Amino acid sequence: RQFMRQPQEISLPEQHEADKIRQRFFEVAPDQRLAAVGLLLRHYRPESTLAFCNTKQQCRDLIDVLHAQGFHVLALHGELDQRDRDQVMVQFANRSCSVLVATDVAARGLDIANLAAVINVDVTPDPEVHIHRIGRTGRGDAEGLALNLASLDEMGSVGKIEQLQGRESRWFPLVDLTPTGSGP
Repeated sequence: RQFMRQPQEISLPEQHEADKIRQRFFEVAPDQRLAAVGLLLRHYRPESTLAFCNTKQQCRDLIDVLHAQGFHVLALHGELDQRDRDQVMVQFANRSCSVLVATDVAARGLDIANLAAVINVDVTPDPEVHIHRIGRTGRGDAEGLALNLASLDEMGSVGKIEQLQGRESRWFPLVDLTPTGSGP
């Protein structure tokens, strides 16, 4: 008000159209969470995937598990300097790597063209961060897939996400996943 005459504020809701991003939740035990990511990747076979973890250690552990399962994976987190982050993004963008494992440093402001899927390996306690995470997919005219792993102790955070989105989560059993890419 000090510098502008008749300023106007324009706010947009941080929601995505429900039909643009297919969102699915899977209940997991804590000890099966990392292996479940490989199940999701083999079942849905997304061309490109951004997998979010809440901590750098979870990123490192997931990368080790996915490498052992034969996936080519890169990491993006706060310990990388800008040059290394740029290099990772170039490799991911040119599809020389199909899975990018990241902390929330990648959740905001990251624009990845034609990102097929987001996997929330951990449920974030902040529902707005969840919206930013899944918003990396389903951009423009494209449709996206958001796959979420949640343990029983994360159900409170899932409830906050449902409240913010104004709809209940759709739950699917992990045991129904097949590595053929068929199914839901």
